[in-house]
Amino acid sequence: MTGLVVSGVAAGTCSITCPVDGQDFVVMARPYNCNPKTAEQWAELGCVFANPLSTTVFGLSTHNRVTPTTSCEVACTGDGEDFLVTRVTGE
Repeated sequence: MTGLVVSGVAAGTCSITCPVDGQDFVVMARPYNCNPKTAEQWAELGCVFANPLSTTVFGLSTHNRVTPTTSCEVACTGDGEDFLVTRVTGE
């Protein structure tokens, strides 16, 4: 494997294998755990999640917008850090 870039997972926890020639890679990784937010904190940022107290992006699960014209993109870039929230308001 050359030129492979992996991001969004905890350092040293990513294992990528190709067990069968010509088939898909198998990726095993532990995601970063960010500081949790309450449902109210998420709503202030324009986000509503099925599992608002989760500490991982995947764990937050499905989300809805607080308003129909605002999108909410969330990232967790390191263990123990705050979630990064990008809010975009459109028409």
